[in-house]
Amino acid sequence: MKARAIILSGIVILMAMSCSKDPETAPAPAQGVTSGAVSEIYPFCATASGTLTGFKAGELAFGDAGFLLTAAGAGAAASFKTWQEEGRAAGVKVFHGSASGETYQVVLKDLDPGTQYACCAFFTLENGTRYIGDVITFSTSELSPEALTLDNPAAGFMDVTVRGAVNTDKTTLSKCTYGAIISQSGEPTVDNGTLVQCKSTLDGNNEFSVSFDYLYAGTVYKYRTYVMCNGSCFYGEVKEFSTRNADELAVDLGLSVLWSSSNLGARAENEEGLCFAWGCLKCHNSGMSSDYPYFDKEGREFVNIPEDITGNPEYDAAAKYLGGKWRMPTIEEFEELFNNCTSELVRRLVNGAYYEDDAYIWHAGNGNSIRMQVGQGYAEGIHQAGVQYWSGQVELNLNGELKPWAFEMSGVMRNLHTDPYREYPIRPVRDR
Repeated sequence: MKARAIILSGIVILMAMSCSKDPETAPAPAQGVTSGAVSEIYPFCATASGTLTGFKAGELAFGDAGFLLTAAGAGAAASFKTWQEEGRAAGVKVFHGSASGETYQVVLKDLDPGTQYACCAFFTLENGTRYIGDVITFSTSELSPEALTLDNPAAGFMDVTVRGAVNTDKTTLSKCTYGAIISQSGEPTVDNGTLVQCKSTLDGNNEFSVSFDYLYAGTVYKYRTYVMCNGSCFYGEVKEFSTRNADELAVDLGLSVLWSSSNLGARAENEEGLCFAWGCLKCHNSGMSSDYPYFDKEGREFVNIPEDITGNPEYDAAAKYLGGKWRMPTIEEFEELFNNCTSELVRRLVNGAYYEDDAYIWHAGNGNSIRMQVGQGYAEGIHQAGVQYWSGQVELNLNGELKPWAFEMSGVMRNLHTDPYREYPIRPVRDR
């Protein structure tokens, strides 16, 4: 009986062993790829996820994981199958990712807004064997960046800085330009307004600012922001601002005309403002003879411009932009200022020492005064230290050449003839 029991126990043990499986010899899970969900869908991009099953660590490390993409339709699955068999297929884009583990994500880029696509995950072994997942479809979102027009623009007499914001995803923003548009009438558009594109990136609040010059003083303007993307323009709300009235500048020195407290184009008396060639309405910031439009071919004689441009808005920038009775001063009015007011030199301290002249203050007998800056002007492409201010008249110099008069604000060089293509500031005056 004892021997029989031993034999039976051995049979039981063998049967138990036959019912168990050795982990080392168990079949591995089937190798394959699963296409996961497509998320973070924007007009120009989307994120697709895939899952790899049954691949060894070495295969994952040296394999190529990614996604295939084509236009949605009945032929999408066949196109992906062709790619699996041949490694290429018409109309199929390949996006490569990185599969450090069983799951991975791929950003599908350069998509078209509002378009339906088909995609599937793929994995290629180092030996060239290709696996593909099931086909899934998705649609990119419509292109709709939001342009926001912000309040409280900072307006001067001839300029304004307006602020705006853009609300969209980063990929869409990278394909857009944005800025602001202004106009004097109607809703500003890219077709009927003045447009300034912002060249800098958005700040932390997705905001930006742009500036406009050469505006008319005391004028109401409409403004709005815009975003230009993929051939379409998206506008913000239309708002208004007014430039400052030029009569705020008027200072009564007891003379025949009222003098401006600051240079043309400046917001404050200690600012340089804009520098113009004689008779020009826009600045080149160069002072180059090649930029000057009123010389003959030899560059010695004036053409198509009067000898006296005072008050003529076609040539007098003060008359054009300030309007009303504002204009450039005449030679006689400069001399009246010099002869009837006293000057005070104001110097600035730089690094513990007086560095250069800063301004002259002209004091009138009635207690009023104006400040005239130094260290400004352009000549032959150089922003040079100069103290000249244009008058609106020309006379023959000693060589018989017709040149405009510029005055040093100190009054020392009142009869200064200078080349008209040099760019100097203008100190406007207003008739009483």
